[in-house]
Amino acid sequence: MAGTAAVAPTDDKQKSRTVRNLTERHRNRWQKIIAIASVLWALTPCAQAMSHAPEVPLSVHRNGQIVAGNIAIRVVPEVAALPTGMREALESALAQMTEAAPKTLQDVTQWSERLTQALRQGGFPVGLVVMTADDWETANRTGYTVFSVYPGRVSHVVLQNHSRAKDGHLIKVIHQALCNTQDLSATSCVLQTANLERTTQLLQDIPGVRMDGTPQAAPGEGTGTVQLTFSVAEQGEPYTFGASIDNQGVESTGKTRLGGSVSGNNVFGIGDNYAANVFVTNKQMWTGGVMASVPLGDQGLRATGGWSAQTYSINAGTALSGLSNTANIGIDYPFTRGLDRNVRGQILLLHTDSKTTWDDFDFSTRSTLSSVRFQMQADNGDRQIALRAEPWSVVGAITVGHQSSDEASFDAGPQRAGNYAKFTLLGSKIWQIGGTGNTYVLSRLNTQWASKNLDFSEKMMLGGPSAVRAYPIDEESADDAAVLNLGLYHRFPIFPGHQLQLGTFIDVAFARINHDPWPGWSSGYVGIPNVRNERLLSGYGFSADWLTPIGLTLSLSLARRFPFSPASWSQSALPTQVWLAMSWSH
Repeated sequence: MAGTAAVAPTDDKQKSRTVRNLTERHRNRWQKIIAIASVLWALTPCAQAMSHAPEVPLSVHRNGQIVAGNIAIRVVPEVAALPTGMREALESALAQMTEAAPKTLQDVTQWSERLTQALRQGGFPVGLVVMTADDWETANRTGYTVFSVYPGRVSHVVLQNHSRAKDGHLIKVIHQALCNTQDLSATSCVLQTANLERTTQLLQDIPGVRMDGTPQAAPGEGTGTVQLTFSVAEQGEPYTFGASIDNQGVESTGKTRLGGSVSGNNVFGIGDNYAANVFVTNKQMWTGGVMASVPLGDQGLRATGGWSAQTYSINAGTALSGLSNTANIGIDYPFTRGLDRNVRGQILLLHTDSKTTWDDFDFSTRSTLSSVRFQMQADNGDRQIALRAEPWSVVGAITVGHQSSDEASFDAGPQRAGNYAKFTLLGSKIWQIGGTGNTYVLSRLNTQWASKNLDFSEKMMLGGPSAVRAYPIDEESADDAAVLNLGLYHRFPIFPGHQLQLGTFIDVAFARINHDPWPGWSSGYVGIPNVRNERLLSGYGFSADWLTPIGLTLSLSLARRFPFSPASWSQSALPTQVWLAMSWSH
């Protein structure tokens, strides 16, 4: 008994030490696990976001309801997914409404008005948020509050057509832009501001069509539905004629140009458009062309095509004649079309055949140029132009092509033949001065970068009325260049229906004549001192434009070089360049 009693305390101590050791090991193990978990928690953005999430998160259930605690918002009738933008608009409104759930009918009215306002500002112009009588009784009994959203479904579209475009084509354009379908009964089409704007703008993009007032909404065929009425009218005349005369030609082929044009639309009633023009100079250079544009489908996609030709004869010591033909075909699509933003894309294929003949030597050369141009255009919408506010636009294009000639000796130095690419970027912006829209600053930047020495037809012009106006239009063009035009203009009435616009401007151009200069390239500029591949041109001037109510416009520009700007390389240059133009259309 004594021996047994003596052993028992020793066993208890060993057990106690064993328990303490096990506990310590478990504690260390759990501390390591907790430490690792803490590191993972700190490194996981999702976990951090969850740690800061609101106590009552907003969520969207599979039936399309928005739930915040004991408040729910449901779309009537139920949908699997909320229309784009609706969830964001309503959740944002709920987050700003810090008051408790509505307890009185006055509270319900206030909540409904604020949610409706948020819904309409979020892009649902006829949307409505209400609480039904049954839901009010349920809220009083259970404390669970439910609001019903009637987003404004389109049940029917009415067209009042006073244009020459066919009803069928216009209705298809409306259905496709408004609801992305041709059968309104087969889908749930919710009226949204963005789609409505796209619809009205695409209608007005159709040649010969304009909106005759804003679309009108009326109660539809079911609860919470609307009927939309679109009224369109004829835009302009079915046929338009124009004439022009100016001094904006090249000295060698004729500076004075006389031109005529004709255009027509909706010959087949589908938004088709056609045009033709012809120009002749005082030295018998003829230029002319035709073009056509037709819709492809009903979503704004259009196909374009055209052909142009030019023929000339000059005698600069040696009789020389030329002939060129250019054909093009392409597509144009409005990715975004609205009152405040437009984005368009275009793909254009071009092919040019040229022939140059030295008449005295009975010798000729032929060259071809084929290219494809990918172009994107963006602006801040038609509203800015209509309000005479501050519109801007940007056009960027990438051109890739191939040039070839049957007389390789002419290309031994410049190496223009073969594959080439160029990138062009054109941007413009108007800044209004005052609130009338009659005084403004106009800026325009035109740039080009080439991959190699380019064919003359692909170079960028440095002189003339669309570049540096203090230099003639036959000033040497460039492979790489940037031209900035900056002007201040003021428009005011002079007679009933007549307006005079006066302006002053500054033009600046930086250019690299040849992308890759070759040995002896400057020897071709006989009698011109200080020939350099890089040029910085600048000038200033004044302009006047007379706009009349009969479609006649008269334009005059006077421009001079700054004293520090280099002399022109053209023998037709004058100390003061005078640009005249008169155009008429009816």
